[in-house]
Amino acid sequence: MIIGLIQVRMGSSRLPGKSLMDIHGKPMLWHLWKRVQNAKLLDRIVIATTTQPQDDQIATFAAQHNIDCYRGSEMDIMTRLADATRTFGGTAFVRITGDCPLIDPALIDKTIAFHKEAPDFDIITNIFPPTHPQGLSVELITLDAMDRAINETSDPLWREWATVYFYEHARAGECGRSAPLSAEANATEGSNLPGYRIKNLEHPENLGHHRWTVDYEEDAMFMKAVFGALGPAGEPFTMQEILTYLEKHTEVYNLNRKFKRNEAFGEVLKEKGIESEWYKTQ
Repeated sequence: MIIGLIQVRMGSSRLPGKSLMDIHGKPMLWHLWKRVQNAKLLDRIVIATTTQPQDDQIATFAAQHNIDCYRGSEMDIMTRLADATRTFGGTAFVRITGDCPLIDPALIDKTIAFHKEAPDFDIITNIFPPTHPQGLSVELITLDAMDRAINETSDPLWREWATVYFYEHARAGECGRSAPLSAEANATEGSNLPGYRIKNLEHPENLGHHRWTVDYEEDAMFMKAVFGALGPAGEPFTMQEILTYLEKHTEVYNLNRKFKRNEAFGEVLKEKGIESEWYKTQ
């Protein structure tokens, strides 16, 4: 069973409460959920939030819309995702972050279809390196792989950022277009185990310069413009329709262009003095 996990919480230092901010009369999380519902190959959709009191609002939203909900650790996201998958009977999960309301159901289905054809991969992704717009990131991870990663590392950095550990410990020759990313690419942290098998799904045209995620007020303005033009009531518009709209409305495209991809993670790395070869590919 493949579970669609919407990883979401209310806490945000840059844009507090963004998950439930209003976009044309509906919370941002509602728009995201409606788009995920259009993925045909997901067996179940689960909201994976935290046990923090402020996330009672997320749990209430889930109950109001009859969506399965799992509550776990705020900072140990590896464990939260694994336990949510296990709780609802999944063998693998598709990780969908709550700040990406333009997630593309066609990409979710493409990722799941590849997994069914090639189940030996530990993770199937489209950010290794990224060629889709930021905000359309899809990562399918087997429960076995996530459990293995949890057993291999107790580092709070990897446990919080959940999937970066896989990219930093990819098996040689199986990491998209990239060479192995770390000195330990063939042997994971503190062990003699082989690295993780990763498949990267690329877009024919590199669209990585597009920013379709929400971290700042400018991102919120961008989303309100896009949804207002294409789908304020939950209409299932496509990635191509967004691209066409932005070609005609460069003022919207430019609203959030100043922000770097995965900027928050870059700030954490700088603070801790850590060099990440994966981050350089972003």
